Amino acid sequence: MPSAKYTFLTLADEAALSAVLQEKFPDIRFFTHRKGRRLHYHKDISSSEDGEVDAVVVPTGWRPRFMPSKWAPGHFGITNYPDEVMMLRRSYHTYRRHENYSILNAGILQVGVTRTMSKAQLSFANKVWRLMTKIGTYRLLSESLDGRWVENTGKMWFAGNDAIRWALEDQERYFEDNGRFRPYVPQPD
Repeated sequence: MPSAKYTFLTLADEAALSAVLQEKFPDIRFFTHRKGRRLHYHKDISSSEDGEVDAVVVPTGWRPRFMPSKWAPGHFGITNYPDEVMMLRRSYHTYRRHENYSILNAGILQVGVTRTMSKAQLSFANKVWRLMTKIGTYRLLSESLDGRWVENTGKMWFAGNDAIRWALEDQERYFEDNGRFRPYVPQPD
């Protein structure tokens, strides 16, 4: 199964993520391709206007093969992704006001595309998750059913440093994904 995390990233966070990925993987390329049989390359994730961006560490001689989508007429999927691939459904597109507060909806970062991941895919996923800590944190607070804020101890949700800055500027700003999240701020003893 592909490895995935829910992400709260601003454009600045996407640019920072792109930079750490490019530093670690010089052959990584960011692109979009939903319509047609062409890849549209971008200098980094934040430079795309699409809601989804793919990235691959391009092996020598790789050329994508396309197959028509079963679900979206006119759209095509890639049938031969390399082992080192990730897909980001972006959260920055979903800033919005909700009642009396502002939210940044979750995006999803998925590493790998096959149901069973090879050793190379697992290794790539682990490297990506470690790199993420250079641009943000998994340490967040989540709102419990009784309205209390509790530390979220899992690593399913991730917030970039700029998203954290945005949320801390106003107590009525939240991250949202089937519940509300806030940045974790250690309390003095």
